[in-house]
Amino acid sequence: MTSNNTPKEINISKNDSSNTYTLEHLYSLSISIPQFEFEDGRVDAVHVNVRPTNHVYSRSTTPTDDIQAFQKTGELILKLEHYRDDPQQIKTDGQGKTKTDSEARIFCPEKYEQSKLLPTFIEELNERPNKISVLPNRGDARTCLSALIQLSPPYAANEYFLVFFTLHKKRAASVNMVIETAFVVSEPDFRVRLLTESKNQHQRRPFIVLLKNTLAGRLPFESAPQKARKKKTKRKARNK
Repeated sequence: MTSNNTPKEINISKNDSSNTYTLEHLYSLSISIPQFEFEDGRVDAVHVNVRPTNHVYSRSTTPTDDIQAFQKTGELILKLEHYRDDPQQIKTDGQGKTKTDSEARIFCPEKYEQSKLLPTFIEELNERPNKISVLPNRGDARTCLSALIQLSPPYAANEYFLVFFTLHKKRAASVNMVIETAFVVSEPDFRVRLLTESKNQHQRRPFIVLLKNTLAGRLPFESAPQKARKKKTKRKARNK
């Protein structure tokens, strides 16, 4: 399989049959907030470009995987090295050459089917940016975020679509939302409890608050007073 960060489809041939899995549902996703209130009082339109990674339809390799066999069937997923804030922006060296990323993934039919829920999740953010709660993940400077939506039939009442993502300011009114991975979970998964139970509400923030912090040049969960205190601490450290 050739390296490709924006494939339109995955073609797999095995067991004397061929299947094509379209990925069109993962592209051209975006969030638009026409009347966004900036911290300085401005009101303007904000655009969020949604950039899914191949993790939404693939799994990690295991020691027992036959990589050569997966390469023959088309199930081996490779990609070119890219910038962290945009999987579709490919890195090149001084000669303009690209390089294949060292991480190999395996196409996962189950995750692929679940990835079809991503447009619904983005639609929810479009319609209710003040209501969708987001949680920071531990151990990564609170920059990798997670949110979920409860699913409708044919999914069970206790099943949710969980999405992990990062936010990156690109321009004054534009943000990239990189979807690191997404999959279906069910109660009593601890992440569902953290994102739904009222006792954990103090750990969560509405999506629109994280956008405001990001567009102000801060970490998603970093408020203006927290940023000011951090700068003050750094100045004191330099003056010692």
